[in-house]
Amino acid sequence: MFEYFPGNYWWSAMIMNSLGMGGEMTEIDRFIGPLKEHAGKRELMGNNDPADRQRWATPWRELGEHVERLAEDDARKGLRASAARKYLRAANYGFVAEVNAPAGAPATEAIYADAQRRFRRGCELGRTGIQFVDVPFEGTVLPSLFVPAQGADGPAPCMVHFDGSHDVKEVSWLRHRNGLAERGISMLIVDHPGSGEALRRHKLYARPDIEVAATAAVDYLEGRDDVDADKIGILAQSMGGYYAPRSAAFEKRLKVCVVWGAIWDIHQLGVDKGMTFSPEEFALYGLDSAEAIGERIKDFTLEGGIMEQVECPLLVFHGENDRQCPLWTAERTYERAVNAASRELRVFNLDEGGAEHCELDIVSMATDFIHDWLALFWGTDSVPD
Repeated sequence: MFEYFPGNYWWSAMIMNSLGMGGEMTEIDRFIGPLKEHAGKRELMGNNDPADRQRWATPWRELGEHVERLAEDDARKGLRASAARKYLRAANYGFVAEVNAPAGAPATEAIYADAQRRFRRGCELGRTGIQFVDVPFEGTVLPSLFVPAQGADGPAPCMVHFDGSHDVKEVSWLRHRNGLAERGISMLIVDHPGSGEALRRHKLYARPDIEVAATAAVDYLEGRDDVDADKIGILAQSMGGYYAPRSAAFEKRLKVCVVWGAIWDIHQLGVDKGMTFSPEEFALYGLDSAEAIGERIKDFTLEGGIMEQVECPLLVFHGENDRQCPLWTAERTYERAVNAASRELRVFNLDEGGAEHCELDIVSMATDFIHDWLALFWGTDSVPD
């Protein structure tokens, strides 16, 4: 993976994350380049230094504001499509600015709100077709994006998309764009407990029984006339490598499960990596001590016969050089799914690219693969001979 900050995995990974969402390297370098003197050597995720968190957020916020001004200028000139692209790029930078802060932190709440506003404006001007919807859930709602299939002649298949621990629904769409919609498949991207607005605005914290959110999503989709209720699946990445198979194991209306980067046991992963818990984890789980989080995450595991309860077709794919979640997690997820109607394991290697965590080194390797695989699975599209 290209390391913009040599030796600092996490900051470099976030550069690649922004590029994968449509960021532009020249303007990123102009605003973010000065951070190199503060980057240091960090092998894994983030750090707990509040000063570093602020150093990270400030130039990304300024970059987002700069690009938003360009978008506003285009909009005043009536250049709708160009303005839309810039608003979405400005949103991208805002979400990256906020990623290292505890969810809902006062210092970055305004950055998150600005990024959401830019995203919505970009979607409106860009005529993306995205619908901003609320999925009813336990007396409140899960804010979601419904991306309708294009050119569908009747109800279409739909994938429920769950976030990773550092993702929000808008970020997930910025990676996928309308790739599934163009192949005749709808997508419902959900801010579920532990992510996005559900966490920041509704205080719905990460929970091991995530299938309750999947059930709410399927209930919602079954009430839509444009969704084929017999063709609903689930797709999730990173921490979603736990969420997706867990959901498929217990919510039997899900007809396919796609694991974009596997996670087998979150507690074991933390022990193996020697991680210490940061304010991000405190916010994610709604707990106030490392000891409480350490106990809580013991429940986030696929051990105990969970994978054996997955009966729908299963796709697991992973990067061979994943430094956050080792390859064995994907191999075990695949191997334990003995009752799946079918199962497939795809490993992206260093030679072809997409070998890092959730293919963040070349994210289009993942999205192209997902979109094509699902189009062939649902029979909505095909690759010409």
